[in-house]
Amino acid sequence: MKTVFVMPVSIALIGFVFIGVQQSTISALKAQQSVIKQQIKAALHTKDFPSGKWSTANPGGPIDWQLQLSRIDFSNPNSQTLLALQRKLRSMSADGIAAEIDQIKALDLDEQTERNLLLLVAQPLIEKDPQLALEKLAGDMKQDDYLVQLLAGALGSWANEDLALATAWLDEKIATGAMDAKSLDGTAPRTFFESTLIDKLLATDIESAKQRLQNLTEADRAQAIGFASAEINADSYSAYASLIRSEIPAARQALLLSAPIAIISRQRGGGYEDLAKYMQQIAPEPDQYGYLLAESGSSQVGHHPITDDDLNKFRQWSDTLAPEETNDATGKLLARQAMTLIPYQDAAQMALSFQESTGNDDVLIEFLRGRASKKNRTEAIEFAKKITDPIIRQQILESLKP
Repeated sequence: MKTVFVMPVSIALIGFVFIGVQQSTISALKAQQSVIKQQIKAALHTKDFPSGKWSTANPGGPIDWQLQLSRIDFSNPNSQTLLALQRKLRSMSADGIAAEIDQIKALDLDEQTERNLLLLVAQPLIEKDPQLALEKLAGDMKQDDYLVQLLAGALGSWANEDLALATAWLDEKIATGAMDAKSLDGTAPRTFFESTLIDKLLATDIESAKQRLQNLTEADRAQAIGFASAEINADSYSAYASLIRSEIPAARQALLLSAPIAIISRQRGGGYEDLAKYMQQIAPEPDQYGYLLAESGSSQVGHHPITDDDLNKFRQWSDTLAPEETNDATGKLLARQAMTLIPYQDAAQMALSFQESTGNDDVLIEFLRGRASKKNRTEAIEFAKKITDPIIRQQILESLKP
């Protein structure tokens, strides 16, 4: 069977939920590699070798890396040399690419240059032979999250063909300490690799998935589950929720349960119907529902100011799932909008309109509990005075004091 390599979802999409990233430091270290990443993706869609110097450089033989380094401009995302190299590598056999890795490592290169070249050769090899890629490159992960994610994807491709062997390989690496080194944001390679196996086990062997999680620290469990959430499908939703409830403290469960919501909405283009299927299968606890409904609304509205039509659609959808939570979720959704997308005064007025039309304070109360009100205390206090329940009104006013 031909191996199909699936590029893992970047940590950038969901990692913010679980890790406090030292963004400026990490960005500085990865700046040069960003061009390589763009070229890797671009090369997947390039049908022919770009014209230029490469066409005269013995395209049928091994790569002269010293010659190519004299031509490569790592700061140029449109580098024809990089594109040509990627296409050349993809035309080689797996053993041929592995030999190129040996050639790169034999050169007297600085660490960053060697790292960039290894990134360049990693994906073509993973596509052809994920097991060989792991054997050749696992020792080079160090602090490079991107290479770690590529190799975790390779483990997933291997596991699709032989789960037992892929699992044995990872367990052997864990036993030798090869998965212990942490990146600058505190993430060990093991977390990515475990998330790959957990994803494979969710639909078939939930007890094995739990056992793997139990061998991790509490913090690493949350990260591994969070990363696995990027790849789960409808067949695994219930098992995913079960895993979280079994292995994660109650205070962190809602956050992890929310992770697939953005994936379903933004990456997969799912609508409220798809989110309803997810919510029904994970069966949130009563104290989790409002948060998860608001997350769903935010994912559907996206990064644009919410409209009355958006809000009506959200509330109609929420009423089909948990009508008793709709007002709470509406207040949370408006509070999030008020953080960055619409003026605080506008969001507050939308929240107040529900009180004025129904006589119910719930939307306004929940809105005023959000962080946006803490950042707009003067305006928030004036809206809090409109709460009809005197006890809750006083509680909210107290919470808004500096």
